Amino acid sequence: MDEEARGRWLCAIGKHVIRFQQDDQATYVYAILRTSQEADLLMRLRRQGRVTAQQVKTFARACGIPVQELSDILRAQADAGLLGLDFDARGQLVSLTEEIFTEAAVFKYAAMRFEQRQPEQSERAIVPLMDLLSRLPLDIDQVTDLLVREGFSEPDVREAVDLAASFGLAQKRVVPDFESELLYNEYLWAHKIDRVQAVLAGLRDRETNDLLALMEEIGQAQGTPAEALTAAPKHLVDMATRVGLVDGIKIKTMSGREKVFTFSPQFDGLGAGRATTELAGISDQVKLLVASIQYGVRYSEDFRLDAPLAFMNKLVNTGEAGDATPIGRDYILVEKYGILRTVPTTGSRARFEVVKHDIVTAARDALAQGRLGSGPETSPRTLVDQRDFLSPEAMRLRLADAAGASEVLEKKHLAAIRESVQNGSWL
Repeated sequence: MDEEARGRWLCAIGKHVIRFQQDDQATYVYAILRTSQEADLLMRLRRQGRVTAQQVKTFARACGIPVQELSDILRAQADAGLLGLDFDARGQLVSLTEEIFTEAAVFKYAAMRFEQRQPEQSERAIVPLMDLLSRLPLDIDQVTDLLVREGFSEPDVREAVDLAASFGLAQKRVVPDFESELLYNEYLWAHKIDRVQAVLAGLRDRETNDLLALMEEIGQAQGTPAEALTAAPKHLVDMATRVGLVDGIKIKTMSGREKVFTFSPQFDGLGAGRATTELAGISDQVKLLVASIQYGVRYSEDFRLDAPLAFMNKLVNTGEAGDATPIGRDYILVEKYGILRTVPTTGSRARFEVVKHDIVTAARDALAQGRLGSGPETSPRTLVDQRDFLSPEAMRLRLADAAGASEVLEKKHLAAIRESVQNGSWL
């Protein structure tokens, strides 16, 4: 995991656990929480130009940063080249000037600051844990094995899992028939866990690793044709699509051709809402339109779509676009679901007219932040790079009502207090 990805996860997790800030259990994730708040301050300052000292204090309070810690935080941000600080003759802060050019710079800074806060290994392990669970629900023993390979001890991994569950970052599901306990990302998988739990619990380690690699491949190139996937054997790709681990969108044309395009649950990062099992919700209609455009780029029989982003921009800006034969032949599903309307022009040609502007805009935004080339020869990993459009806010897990104090950590905390009392060191 690179520094930017680590920073994104730190911000996402921190935004989730801030609700527990008044609980002593939050001290176990202090480095994550304070790092996330510090990154939040930078995001608020970004593009503000010059900001007075009083405004900075207001921003800091809104982020949950105590004023007593603000000076040290600002100096660290200035040392990283993200802020310029102006002081008066007495050394009091007068104003600052932000020099934050990209969000990526904030995330990389967050990753650095997290390490400077010297987190315990269990807190550090939460980040790769949540990254794993964003790809696939996993047996807790599999999670432990995978994180141990990354250098964490088994006790630290177990404590990280317990912390994640206690904050509602992850959920546990017992699968009695397999004597297995699955751990899953509730935001991404809650609506599918009943359907996929038995399949996942019965997988061998090699198959699980193949599925993880498959989800990573799709996550980096949303909308990839199923036949172009290489990270897992075909039978696993077919199984993942069949049971719903992967969202497969089948494009059918009037000439009888069919192609399946694949999306992972992280596609919800577009902000279009959580996926459902049918092509009914906004998120799935965005996927349908993206898959249709992908078909036009890769597979159209005569005239392929060479400039998809320009085409989508014209649809968004003018409400219509195109004058070509494939429009009336290859895009029947976007008509069926009322996203676009085809209007005959001359001969066999037709143009699109926008019906659902929000769907078209969301699909355009996905294309704008990813890569969609003119075909597989020139752009083997086309369409959307998940890391480009996935915001921490969108990936953040829903706060679970059932989240509460961890019994394991409560006992550990109580034992430490009792030991201090017995040693006569309680103050």
